[in-house]
Amino acid sequence: MANQDKAEEWIDRTNEALGEIGNGYELTPTLQHLYLTNNRISKIEKLSPCLALRELVLRQNSIKVIEGIDALEELEELDLYMNQIDHIPSDGFKKNSELKRLDLSFNDIRELKGFPSNNLPNLEELYLIGNKIRIVSDLQSMPKLIMLELGDNRLRVIENLDRLPSLQGLWLGRNKITRIEGLQKLTKLRRLSIQSNRITCIEGLEHLEHLEELYLSHNGITSMQGIQSLKNIQVLDLGVNFIEHIECIENLSNLREFWINGNKLSSFDELNSLRSATRLETVYLEANPLAKDPQYQAKALEILPTSLEQLDALLVDDARKQIAAQSCREDQAAVADKPEHAAEETVIANAMGGNLTDGSRVIQIDGRLDRDSQNEVPGDEPSRDDTVETVPSRKVASEHTVTMAPDVKVSLSQSLEQGDATRETQSQSTTHEIG
Repeated sequence: MANQDKAEEWIDRTNEALGEIGNGYELTPTLQHLYLTNNRISKIEKLSPCLALRELVLRQNSIKVIEGIDALEELEELDLYMNQIDHIPSDGFKKNSELKRLDLSFNDIRELKGFPSNNLPNLEELYLIGNKIRIVSDLQSMPKLIMLELGDNRLRVIENLDRLPSLQGLWLGRNKITRIEGLQKLTKLRRLSIQSNRITCIEGLEHLEHLEELYLSHNGITSMQGIQSLKNIQVLDLGVNFIEHIECIENLSNLREFWINGNKLSSFDELNSLRSATRLETVYLEANPLAKDPQYQAKALEILPTSLEQLDALLVDDARKQIAAQSCREDQAAVADKPEHAAEETVIANAMGGNLTDGSRVIQIDGRLDRDSQNEVPGDEPSRDDTVETVPSRKVASEHTVTMAPDVKVSLSQSLEQGDATRETQSQSTTHEIG
């Protein structure tokens, strides 16, 4: 019985191309959620029995007119994303005062004149992405509206939003806006996106004391002047602009994410300004001139605050592993490229029974081995410490001749096959030849 009740409350016929509402299923008074995405529906109809319907999803259909919803007085969400609607009737939604979320994105709406704001007193989210709107108008009398999405339209000016005092999120990306303005009365705004527009300077944000996220990437901004008043900002995106200096962030103590990739930062000294951002967790610096430095990651992490968790697309721990691996490869390359005398010293050290640990060199002077190349050892005063007393028990290549220095040759003739050879035999098997 429980399953039957659930079936009556939920109907999902997504991607079934049924052609019309109610085709192949029953529309009942207890139905609350109806999902008909991509059904080739051209008209909203047959919904009068659905008195309890709260959510109606008609995405990706061929609907041209907003109609047939007067009986849906309990409706809270209406999704008409990607249809063929070209206008919003001024008398629309008269019986839908409970509507909280309305999505009219990706239609053919050209203007908002006559928008039925008065009929939507409880609307909280309005999505108008991807239409052809040129002017924002008649968006008033919606005291509960907290989210407005107008991205990817044809707006040139931010205007007529001052009667939306509860607005917390405003999205205006991919328009033709040239100035940040008209936001003075939106004092509750927390998220503002004006990405991919034509803005050249940061301004008009002085009254947005509660702003937490600001997205201004892909514009023509040349300076960070104008953000200094945003004391509560947590996410700041200035990627892909023309900024040369990091500045005006001394008061941004709550900054957690900072995107300034794709700008013109050329010196690592610019990163010193971020030391005061002690809560910083993510920084994007890639595609700046300084990121071309072979030691870019290491230099950046040395300067950035210890709170950092992510540099560009890499977690800091992974970045440090890459740095260590790179350092190891460089060390190996340096060893491979050592001068010839370094390899010679290694051979002599091995002949003495192991590698030297004190960093001193071993060379042959007057038939004896000396541990310090800077100490002159007279030929007639052999030093006890520098006399070779033992030869390693492991087998060493026979007749291995190495040039130690100009006019000095060392010939090691060692063919010790048995580990218990006598010291006298070992001594005789080692011949020093001075050329």
